[in-house]
Amino acid sequence: EIVPQDEIPQLPRGTRLPSPCPQDERIISIRRKPNEFINSFDWTSSLSDPTFFAAPVTCFRHAPGYEMWPNVVIGMKVEVENTDIDVQHSLISGTPHSFWVATVLRICGYKALLRYEGFDTDSSKDFWVNLCSSEVHPVGWCATRGKPLIPPKSIAKPYKDWKEFLVKRLSNARTLPSTFYNKISDSFKSRFRVGLNLEVVDKNRISQVKVASINKIVGKRLYVRYYDSPPDDNGFWCHEDSPLIHPVGWATTVGHNLAAPEEYMDRMNAARDQILEPNEDDATMDLFKTNFHFEEYYLEGKQTGFEEGMKLEAIDPLNLSSICVATVMSVLKFGYIMIRIDSYDPDASGADWFCYHENSPCIFPVGFCVTNQITLTPPKGYDLTTFTWEQYLVDTNSKPATEDLFHRNLISQKFKVGMKLESADLMDPRLICVATISRVVGRLLKVHFDGWDDEYDQWLDSESPDIYPIGWCVLVGHKLEGPRILPKLPPTQKISPKTTKKGKRKKKVMKFELAPTGEKQEQFEQQKLLNATSASIPYSIAQLQSNLDQIQYTNTTAVSMESSHSGSTTTGGSSSSLLSIKHEPPHEPMLGPIFDHSSESIGVGDDDMGGLKTEDEDGESNSATGNPSLINNEHGSASPEHVGQIAPDSWDVKDVAMFLTANDCAMHCEPFMANGVDGKRLLQLSKDEIITLLNMKVGPSLKIYDLIQQLKCKIDPSKSRLLKSSLGKKYL
Repeated sequence: EIVPQDEIPQLPRGTRLPSPCPQDERIISIRRKPNEFINSFDWTSSLSDPTFFAAPVTCFRHAPGYEMWPNVVIGMKVEVENTDIDVQHSLISGTPHSFWVATVLRICGYKALLRYEGFDTDSSKDFWVNLCSSEVHPVGWCATRGKPLIPPKSIAKPYKDWKEFLVKRLSNARTLPSTFYNKISDSFKSRFRVGLNLEVVDKNRISQVKVASINKIVGKRLYVRYYDSPPDDNGFWCHEDSPLIHPVGWATTVGHNLAAPEEYMDRMNAARDQILEPNEDDATMDLFKTNFHFEEYYLEGKQTGFEEGMKLEAIDPLNLSSICVATVMSVLKFGYIMIRIDSYDPDASGADWFCYHENSPCIFPVGFCVTNQITLTPPKGYDLTTFTWEQYLVDTNSKPATEDLFHRNLISQKFKVGMKLESADLMDPRLICVATISRVVGRLLKVHFDGWDDEYDQWLDSESPDIYPIGWCVLVGHKLEGPRILPKLPPTQKISPKTTKKGKRKKKVMKFELAPTGEKQEQFEQQKLLNATSASIPYSIAQLQSNLDQIQYTNTTAVSMESSHSGSTTTGGSSSSLLSIKHEPPHEPMLGPIFDHSSESIGVGDDDMGGLKTEDEDGESNSATGNPSLINNEHGSASPEHVGQIAPDSWDVKDVAMFLTANDCAMHCEPFMANGVDGKRLLQLSKDEIITLLNMKVGPSLKIYDLIQQLKCKIDPSKSRLLKSSLGKKYL
């Protein structure tokens, strides 16, 4: 029964009325609104587990609503849309019309479990909402808006006097502060704006910064593009508090390498001996967050204690799961130092140096890992089991960076092992992923991406701006990547490949399938078939690109496969299958490898790919899988022995170049050819060797490493179980 409005109790108007919700005039219930991102993860099913453990909003200083969150408590009362009502009365002009009082039963991040007043112990109508959304209001909000309070129709024991009922329930109850939504709205505002120029770490050469501009802002995360970005470079995302971004003039001020347009360099050089006059689109110092003050250095004369050649321990910027032995390569101004990770072969040009501030939470004194029982990655040429700092310092004639050089602000650690959160994958920072705190060491956190191996964990500071409470993605409008779920491969049937219906031998071909390079919704294009004959072929890079149709291998026959769920057949009337290696669109990650979160079934034929998303122009994640697959045809799968006929061990340098070209890596063939990498050597290459070979271009290196791992699984069917366990895997 719907109580007429004049019989519905309204709280008396006080001198302090609840402030209007910022979206009052256009409220759309999140419970009614469809998710704008395809396959974005929804926490709701996980929240039903009573053991679910979410990191509270009070752990995240940079998160919207942080300052107001101590006022959000279990047991408080709020007014929310009443969805337990006849449909014709629920909405007026598309906005909620009926409301009721509910009690907060649980809080997980931004999300709260609510129960309508009157249901008592009945949990059948409990529901989760985002407390910062426009569908939750302080008690008294309806009174100020003339909205009716209508009791849910499913209450088992309706009360005769609803006014008396609510008065009793609301007596001495807590509700949201009257300024809650105003403060929440203010906390969403970014200090930056679209169009500002700034200096950003170059993702392709981490030892320099490059001029970039802000193209988009979502939830204080900035999408930046370099001044010289080619059309197929999607830039990258970072939080406005990230230490990877700097104001205009920063590199010149501290003595860091800078890549910029000629006119920008002229302007910086002219300002070396005078104060830089900012332009309208310059991102200035006041917009950036640092954990120190420049005045300490240029007014108070503070000097860093770090020296060139000192040894220390540091988080590897190219592999955030590792803390490594490192060397101070250069001391810049204002406390900045350039360090090099000793686990890699040194680059003569210094391309492998990386800038940390002496107050950075990512660098540590010698002995930190031993003290805290963390595995330290030893220098190249040293064994993990036998490495000791004492011997290494003697071998290198180096001084250790001792505890007194590291100034750590003590914090009250609120994170605990097992807490759930949403975290940026800094190896591909366009992605925000479901994650869990797996370790807490002082103020250092180890963040584990659910469903992924531990080698992809990230060491982050407790105050890192790249971790967020549960519900943050929905709140700001960002896609959330769910845990990796390995696809179940369909059972296969062996067929005789000897003859076709006409009694002729089938022609067996090997196919390398490329990922799309265009905008989202673009279909994957079927690539050229490699026909098995003994003819010779041209091998220049340009010729490789123009003659893919005619590529021929002299020593193999390979099986052609098709998608098991595609109705198409291969050209030429063959009922054979295609062996394909797929990859993500060619985007380069920020300081590390691609983190492919796809849980889509691999091995999708061209006709089925239209519905799979690739990456947007602005770099947001909608990618399909980027993994190798053996794909069944309409008659079943190819027998393993045919796959095994691919013989990269016998490839020469030219064949390797052909393999890279067919897999969209033609631009990287030259260093492989120049270094004489044949098929046998290709299969032996490690991640570090490929990174060195490509002059520290991490993104392309990891793509090629991924290709090699997939190729190994193709040629050795005994590795099929390994392939299942590593499907969709990041490599570094």
